[in-house]
Amino acid sequence: MLPGYPNPSADGTTKFKVRIPEKEFVTLRIVDLLGREVASLENTLEIGTHDFTFLSGREKYNVLTVAFRNEIRSIKILNSDNGGQSQGKLVYNGNSEMLMTLKLHSAINSFGYNLGDQLRFIGYANTIIEGINGSDVIEATPMGNEEFLFDIVQGIPCARTPNVLYEGRYYNTVKIGEQCWLKENLNIGTKINGSSNQTNNGTIEKYCYYNSVSNCDNYGGLYQWDEMMGYSTTPGVQGICPEGWHLHTDAEWTALTDYVSSQPEYLCNSNTIYIAKALAATTNWNSSSGTCAVGNNLAENNATGFSGLPGGYRVTDNYCQNVGYYGAFWSSAEGSTTGAWLRGLGYGLADVSRYGGNKGYGFSVRCLRD
Repeated sequence: MLPGYPNPSADGTTKFKVRIPEKEFVTLRIVDLLGREVASLENTLEIGTHDFTFLSGREKYNVLTVAFRNEIRSIKILNSDNGGQSQGKLVYNGNSEMLMTLKLHSAINSFGYNLGDQLRFIGYANTIIEGINGSDVIEATPMGNEEFLFDIVQGIPCARTPNVLYEGRYYNTVKIGEQCWLKENLNIGTKINGSSNQTNNGTIEKYCYYNSVSNCDNYGGLYQWDEMMGYSTTPGVQGICPEGWHLHTDAEWTALTDYVSSQPEYLCNSNTIYIAKALAATTNWNSSSGTCAVGNNLAENNATGFSGLPGGYRVTDNYCQNVGYYGAFWSSAEGSTTGAWLRGLGYGLADVSRYGGNKGYGFSVRCLRD
């Protein structure tokens, strides 16, 4: 861990770097001088130099501890701006430097290297879209014969933002047309029982389909409209999205479907556009034979890399419907006092549905980069 700067901080902002020699599970914890936790982060970080910013609270002294493997490093952070925010905040800014000096070679079958050389292997895959539409990178220091398995994901990540760390969880990104989307449904907040309404209590709350945490893990959380919006009614507001991202408007979703429908590579049989199928994930949908509709010939889903999931929805009083068959995504645009616009992907359907949903129901949430 490199020393923080500036330290002491005149404006309550301290930046620091953590160098990770190999992919590791890392714990960062900031406490005040009484040992009370101010902020923390736990996640698996890739090899490289990771940048963080600590936004101090009103405490003058804090101690940052970084732990990975069997190593622990600590620094004291001095804040001379006692008029700062009431609660400290730890922000992850990304991996700014790869530490490895890599031996690169473009040969497909073989190339020479010495044991202990640091190597980068890049695997590419093509989908029905012409050209590269997925890749994975493995960095390693082989000391003998090794087998590497690439995890190829569909969709081209957004430039400079391949993923986002938010509330202890990584979200991948995908570029579709001129838009940059999170390619997973949001899964943040405290799970509450589906029989209760989400409330404006300063804590983000979520439903898991029939109260099962595994459903949140597989499909993301389900949110009432007001909770998602952070109790605002402004279209395009950040809401529960990470910093630099926002809740898409109805018009922005229309821009997405217009782009998909304009691309000849998404045509299916006799020039029929299958927008929903191009947006639906290749997993977790019920499947059958046939063509062009979501779920049919499942492996052909997800030409765009959007990876839409059939998370179903929570209606009222813990009653849930259609997991595996339907995925519905809130927009930030109201349709009426009690309703807001939704877009839905349905099993067996070729197009995307647009309709008004009851704000009290629980649906999935995606975020769009500002």
